[in-house]
Amino acid sequence: MKNLPLIPPQPELLNEEEKAFLWTQEFDSAIQKALPKMASGLGHLAISSDTKGKFLLPIKRVIEVRAKVPPWMSIRRTVFDLVQTCGGKVFQEPRENISSSARKMIFLLGSSQAHIPSYILIFQLPPEEPPSTNREAGARGRRSYKPAVALVIDDLGYSLSLAKELFSLNLTLTVSVLPHHPFSRDCAELAHEHSCEVILHLPMQPRRCALAYWEKNTLQVNMRKEQIIEILDSGLRDVPWAVGVNNHMGSLMLEDRASMQVILDELKSRGLYFLDSRTTPKSIGYELAQSLGVPSAFRHIFLDNNKSIGSIRHQIDLLIEMAIRNGQAIGIGHLHPTMIQGLRESAQKFHDRGITLVRLSELVE
Repeated sequence: MKNLPLIPPQPELLNEEEKAFLWTQEFDSAIQKALPKMASGLGHLAISSDTKGKFLLPIKRVIEVRAKVPPWMSIRRTVFDLVQTCGGKVFQEPRENISSSARKMIFLLGSSQAHIPSYILIFQLPPEEPPSTNREAGARGRRSYKPAVALVIDDLGYSLSLAKELFSLNLTLTVSVLPHHPFSRDCAELAHEHSCEVILHLPMQPRRCALAYWEKNTLQVNMRKEQIIEILDSGLRDVPWAVGVNNHMGSLMLEDRASMQVILDELKSRGLYFLDSRTTPKSIGYELAQSLGVPSAFRHIFLDNNKSIGSIRHQIDLLIEMAIRNGQAIGIGHLHPTMIQGLRESAQKFHDRGITLVRLSELVE
């Protein structure tokens, strides 16, 4: 009895997230098997290793194409054939013109039974190197590459004293400021003075939360387009120096395509980026932003869901390991004394593990 083979669960016993994960693994295996056959027409291929662990979706693969004239039509055809073979669907086709001047193609893919993508596949040319008169200096820069971490601290605006304590750490941070609080503007100005990046922490409707905990001017899914834009504009005017936006709560709104498209279209028109805090596993924020051409990223790890110092230290360690494994990682914490203590105690770890702390804008794409 001890050596009986393991029997995989029946499909009808899997939940939607598990089905999406299994499809993603199947497609990931198929695309990697297909790459050697594609390589003859694509030149050298370099595929990223961005697998984020069990059930952490979407998985993103970036394939660097080094062909003088990439065969974009052939790439598109191969991807569509593989998706169909694996029982999936294409949520978003590449929007770029398929021509010799195109530099990348982005596919949002997933299981035919899923409602949101679980696999992001990007074919792209290597970045164009700026002209340089000092090749040796450029080589030194490439050799000094380090994994990058963006630390995002939410909920500034309540307390000026805590904000001052945070900035006294002298870390490279991105701070997300709630609008219409007593110290919102002061915190944004102080962050700018300390060379920290500022983004707007935009309140969005949660799925389950008592009204007493909602922020003033929380965006709601039943609002008209004009109301959404007015609230967004008001928040940005109250938080100077903001170069992007992330959601405060928003587990319901992040799943609503119509509302999110209004927000993202407005961010695009203003030249702002979007950070999807992933307060719901069904968020469409990041995937929709990518399809609309809005510079965007998503949170990898919450640092302080458990506010004990031991848990925060552990989460920071996980963030560091993820950055080393994947080249970069984004962590979100919140402004409170224990979070500040955790950052203070862990600051040296980033340096010791070869991690570069960067502004969030350096990781959006």
